[in-house]
Amino acid sequence: MPEELTFARELPLTQAAIGFARERHGDQRRAADRAPFMVHLVEVASLLERSRYPDHVVAAAVLHDVLEDTDADPADLEARFGQEVAALVALVSDDPAIADEEER
Repeated sequence: MPEELTFARELPLTQAAIGFARERHGDQRRAADRAPFMVHLVEVASLLERSRYPDHVVAAAVLHDVLEDTDADPADLEARFGQEVAALVALVSDDPAIADEEER
């Protein structure tokens, strides 16, 4: 289970991000295979962790869909995880101000 995920090194921001994402994404499932959405988030984070990216980058990977798919907001992310994580998540999130879906 994603909530039992362990990494080869200590990643406190990432562990906190997993808890936050689990809480926010709840029972969401992937459309393609109906797997729990957390599986996707942990897969992405694991790729970055194995490549030795820093904790804030791996945490942002866990949170990369939280602005688009939940009621979380950027201010909440910044308060909980810091400006670096919040900025990375915002950078990879769809901008609703851009009307053209391809440009998003």
